[in-house]
Amino acid sequence: VVVGGAKVADKIGVLWALIEKADVILVGGRMAFTFLAGQGVSVGKTQVEEAWLEPTTRMVDAAAKAGKLLLLPHDVLVSEDLDRPAATRVVPLTPTCCSKEAPCVPSGSYGVDIG
Repeated sequence: VVVGGAKVADKIGVLWALIEKADVILVGGRMAFTFLAGQGVSVGKTQVEEAWLEPTTRMVDAAAKAGKLLLLPHDVLVSEDLDRPAATRVVPLTPTCCSKEAPCVPSGSYGVDIG
């Protein structure tokens, strides 16, 4: 199942139900950045739903405990200027780049979607 969109808050009930029913759930769209931030990934200036960081972390843990795959992006589309859609690039989310010292989404950039 693929779930995307902007707000975790709008889809949290559906996501919990999917953990019980689906074997694989792919989270995309802007809400993926809330999940990523909850996992400790630096997401630059991307808007995240702060109130949902802990619940998304619990959801990732619950899916793993249930033997389900809750997949988050392995690369993301970033932009330094949301008013210039052509000025985007894809950056990988790898263990070597996702740290405070070397963030995948630079501090002055926005994550706009999955890569």
